[in-house]
Order: sequence, then structure tokens, then C-alpha cells
Amino acid sequence: MKRPVALLYDLAVFVYTHGMSRRTTLEVDDALLSQAKKALGTHGPKETVDKAFREAVRRHLRERLAERISTGTGIDRSPELLAESRPPR
Repeated sequence: MKRPVALLYDLAVFVYTHGMSRRTTLEVDDALLSQAKKALGTHGPKETVDKAFREAVRRHLRERLAERISTGTGIDRSPELLAESRPPR
């Protein structure tokens, strides 16, 4: 059994590192990185990659929402809910 101090240390390490970014090494096409920086309005490689990831996730979520709206899957379209969400005329 671990001592309480060791358990506290393990908890602190988990809390500190949970959700943080990690370092990695990638080979990146310099010309493509330059084009991406211009297209995204970013300055450095990290900022460019982070923004590209965020934009890719946002696009995926928008596409998923559009699909749900068009098919009605998982969308409550009851008359009561529609009446609540529309402003009175």
C-alpha cells in the first residue's frame, strides 16, 4: 500500500498533466506550413497546427449538426419546443 504522501503526489501529477498538451516531433512540409500560416493568419508552427486542429474539429461538428438537422436524428422537433424557441410575433 502506498503511503498517503505518495498517493497525494500521484494525484497532483495527474491533475497537473491531465488535459495538457504533449511534445512531439513531426516532419512538416515547409511550403505547406507557410501556406497554412497565411490561410489561417497564424505566425508560428505550433499556433498554426493548433488552429488547424481546432478548425478541423469545428468543421466536423458543423457537418455532424447539419446532418442531424437534415435527418432529424436526435433533434426534438415537437410543436411545444418549437413554440418555446420562436419569439412571439
